[in-house]
Amino acid sequence: MRRAATILLLAVLAVAVTRAELREAFGRRRAAERVIAGLFPEQAAAVADPSRRKAIWTTRRAGKTTCVLSDFVAQGFAHPHSSFVYIALTFSSAERIAWPILKDLDRKYQLGCHWQEAKLRCTLPGGSTIELLGANRPGWSERLHGIGLHFRGVAIDEAARFTIDLRHLVDDALDAALTDEDGVLYLMSTPSPIPSGLFYELTHGFDYREVFARRVPAATRECPDASRWTVHSWTTEQNPHMREKFRARLAAIMAANPNAMKDPAVLRNYFKAWVQLLGERVYAWNAERMTFPGQWRAQPDDRYVLGVDFGWNDAKALSQNVWRQDMPSLVELSSWRKRGILLSELAEHVREYQASYPVGDGGSFVVVGDPAHRDHFEEFRRAHGIPMIEAEKSDKGAQIEIWNSEAKAGHVLICEPESSPHVEEMKSLVVKVRPDGRRVEQPGLPNDCCDAHLMAFRHARHYLRGEVEPTVPDRRAVAEAERQRMREQDIAAREAREERAWNDI
Repeated sequence: MRRAATILLLAVLAVAVTRAELREAFGRRRAAERVIAGLFPEQAAAVADPSRRKAIWTTRRAGKTTCVLSDFVAQGFAHPHSSFVYIALTFSSAERIAWPILKDLDRKYQLGCHWQEAKLRCTLPGGSTIELLGANRPGWSERLHGIGLHFRGVAIDEAARFTIDLRHLVDDALDAALTDEDGVLYLMSTPSPIPSGLFYELTHGFDYREVFARRVPAATRECPDASRWTVHSWTTEQNPHMREKFRARLAAIMAANPNAMKDPAVLRNYFKAWVQLLGERVYAWNAERMTFPGQWRAQPDDRYVLGVDFGWNDAKALSQNVWRQDMPSLVELSSWRKRGILLSELAEHVREYQASYPVGDGGSFVVVGDPAHRDHFEEFRRAHGIPMIEAEKSDKGAQIEIWNSEAKAGHVLICEPESSPHVEEMKSLVVKVRPDGRRVEQPGLPNDCCDAHLMAFRHARHYLRGEVEPTVPDRRAVAEAERQRMREQDIAAREAREERAWNDI
């Protein structure tokens, strides 16, 4: 009898627990539904998009951050004990922008969240967490790496303004961390003054005047896997909470400045247009004057120079150039650029260039590299057997000025400029004037092919000046000279020790 009563009691408790769990699950589902129901149509379309990689391209105050955090809250309720990460440019901007939005959602829908102010971590009922990170904190990106890290959602806000290469972060860390949870990655941003980077590659091919949802971007040279993404785009005018303020502010700007539509800041912030940074170009590219007519026809006495830019955080690049005695110009046959490759892969590309342009009697093939990257330089020469000479060391600004003079005189020509990454860089690379008056290249803009070509141009300047071409050092001669230098150092050190010992007597 007692045993039957115990079994009955356990059954009643099990039913009660099951009912409590069902009520809790129903409550979480209702909370998630209320949060999503509060979005306007463009936000709701972005959340409902089944793609696992989404780019949200908007103007300022358009509601992109609210859209993404609402999605994270809804998913956090639907999938207990999930992890979500929101990344802003700085920790303070994450605290100033995203933290109040999360708290507003908590108050508005009575979610019952738990807050860890010091860590900017929000814990939802059910155990899911939303953590805010700032890209200015040391080691922030390392927190996204590692075995065992699983996220159901990651958002990178103002992605167009990140100075690091987001492609590496997405492919190396976030792709693996999101895969196991079938998670979603958001990139959201307004256009930045510098038209480059992953977000630019995904969005610049669309018409900024359109409002649209779930369009697939075309592949580009810098982003060949763009088809894995979908793009959503709207302006602040679609945000019912900011529409009237947006219209009034834009009307005031137009009234104060009749030429406001020519202002890059207005076009970026109020129309989400990608606008080339205003400023003087570093390189004086002119398609009409600098395009090589027809195809280059090789001759046995052609002299080739291949400029190699090793890079470190940037891409590695090559610039293949040629000259001959009967013409006054240096001709760039091709240029090449790629991110995230090993030195062995770069060496293989150099060998392909060498095989593609054989030389005969009177010809030569020279490989020029930047000795500032000493480890890469020596590895290329010794481990990969590529005879490389050091690029001329001189003031870069002065060399660019010389290059521009020669280019304007028609002494620098480029084959097939429409498909040249070097030309692409020259079109976008602009001058920045520092507070001390120095003119430098605008940081953040790609210049890898430009640097590779400039090294080749420096080497070829002797030809344009009528000087004798420098010779490529023989590997065995270089090794013997290095051994001789080390022997002389040892002898000098031994003599110095002996002299000190004699003086101590």
